Amino acid sequence: KIEMIEKNKSHAESELMKYVNNLSLAENKIEDYFEKIKSLQEKSKSQEICHSKLLKELKNNQKASEDEIEMITSQLQATVSRMNEIQAKLAVKEVEVECSSDEIK
Repeated sequence: KIEMIEKNKSHAESELMKYVNNLSLAENKIEDYFEKIKSLQEKSKSQEICHSKLLKELKNNQKASEDEIEMITSQLQATVSRMNEIQAKLAVKEVEVECSSDEIK
């Protein structure tokens, strides 16, 4: 009977050691997963910061482009106005030249 108890005890100790080993392996895996999660969180935060910077830069570039377009449009309108003035003066000069030409004849 003692021999059977010792055998059962030995078997139980063996099973207990397997469970302890399995538990240790599981704890190691969990620790690895937590490290990976932490790494991914840090990477995500870094990418979020980078994304925010790029978005801010994009908005600044867009504003600068809009300002430049507005300035170019204004310059173009001024140029068109000046061209219209010159064309009007040219038309007057052409009429004057025609009148002078007629008077000379």
